[in-house]
Amino acid sequence: LSYVVFNLDDKHKKLIDVCKNVKGCGLVYVRNRRETAEIAMFLQRNQISADFYHAGLEKDIRFQKQEDWKQNKTRIMVATNAFGMGIDKPDVRFVVHLDLPESLEAYYQEAGRAGRDEKRAFGVLLTNKGDQKVLEAKYTDSFPSVEEIKKVYHYLGNYYQLAYGAGEGLSFEFDLADFCKRFNTGIIKTMAALKFLERDGYLALSESVFIPSRLMFTIGHEEVYRFQIENAAFDPIIKTIQRSYGGAFDSYVKIKESDLSNRLRVSYNDVIAYLKKLQEYEIISYLQQTDQPQLQFVMPRMDMLHLDVDAKFIQLRKEIQSTQIEAVLAYAANEICRSIQLLTYFGESKADKCGVCDVCLAEKKHEELAEYTDKIDFEISMVLQSGHFDLDDLVKSIQTGTDNDKIDRIRELLDAGKIKTDGKKYYL
Repeated sequence: LSYVVFNLDDKHKKLIDVCKNVKGCGLVYVRNRRETAEIAMFLQRNQISADFYHAGLEKDIRFQKQEDWKQNKTRIMVATNAFGMGIDKPDVRFVVHLDLPESLEAYYQEAGRAGRDEKRAFGVLLTNKGDQKVLEAKYTDSFPSVEEIKKVYHYLGNYYQLAYGAGEGLSFEFDLADFCKRFNTGIIKTMAALKFLERDGYLALSESVFIPSRLMFTIGHEEVYRFQIENAAFDPIIKTIQRSYGGAFDSYVKIKESDLSNRLRVSYNDVIAYLKKLQEYEIISYLQQTDQPQLQFVMPRMDMLHLDVDAKFIQLRKEIQSTQIEAVLAYAANEICRSIQLLTYFGESKADKCGVCDVCLAEKKHEELAEYTDKIDFEISMVLQSGHFDLDDLVKSIQTGTDNDKIDRIRELLDAGKIKTDGKKYYL
């Protein structure tokens, strides 16, 4: 795996170059969900097969996109870091990070998805000065003060209209964007506050967990039977629910609208319409499937005075993340073998140069250039030991290099005082 870092303003142009010059399939990691679709469309406009992936997509859609990429129906997947876990695709030829990663741990794991078949592959990091400011700003927002964390907790209680002492064990769908808009809080800072509250045992937040549809009868058997007689149109679906899902009179049962659709031989949307109508008539309680994040109050809602936030842990995490960000910035800036930098960070102090990263290749090119110019210089000296030569004859007598390179070296040697000229002839 050849690690490469490009420090440049036009990252999108370089991304196109990488995608067009490196054959085979690839992965492009971006900072957020919005960028996944934007960059995929940008690649498509440049005649490059690409799709996008993030955790906010429906489960079936995520699975299909993943399969299309694994089977090479899609060449390039543009994704957030939600993509790649548990996927073993050996023939990935390149992984591009369009933004600075938050840590070298994350970068090493994600870039390492390229070249698992041990054939030539590239881990490319595209960066510029603006990225450093974005990363540092995110670091600042990732560590809200204890007061800010307490405020977010207080706002959550108001958001779900929970009384103090209530809510233990209750789960709610959590719309982060709506919450932040309502209480005028930053998204990154709010998410950080929620994670600290979760760590302290007040909340549990599950990001985009698929929960299947559920229903429960809210009236007894006899009342349901009476409703069926009076509303014949609903009789088939009620009978099918009773036959297919036992226990629906006692508690919520998981259902599949697609199964009901097949058994009743009506459309999927018609099934949902029937279920919603039954809920309106207060015959059932119907909870549709969701892919939204779920927020659970693990403990009863507390007042801000009794909410104990672990400030020491926050400070420790702050120091660790600061070290991680410094390591990422150093990796992108230092002209040291990329593999040596990564392996040293992970504790391997005696790693050898990889010979294939951008730094090693630049060193090799520099060494070859030095050998090339030394050879031209040596031949110039050998020729001039035999007498005085005008420029044309001197250039013709040198075997190594192009005419332009020979003339450049003659000028360099003149400037250094190693050869001389009287205006017409050259001599030692």
